[in-house]
Amino acid sequence: IGLWGKLNPDELGPQALARCLIVYPWTQRYFASFGNLSSPAAIMGNPKVAAHGRTVMGGLERAIKNM
Repeated sequence: IGLWGKLNPDELGPQALARCLIVYPWTQRYFASFGNLSSPAAIMGNPKVAAHGRTVMGGLERAIKNM
């Protein structure tokens, strides 16, 4: 929990999901409704990717804090 408290889930979440979609492009098939995922720049600038990354990291943060 100490290390987790130093991380910013609102910043880390979008970066982590974008990195996943860029490094593992076959994962993009699960996010077809997110619109343009055609290039790394498009993925990094996609507001739906950022919002979903924040949602997932927020859930992980709540889970860790309640352990």
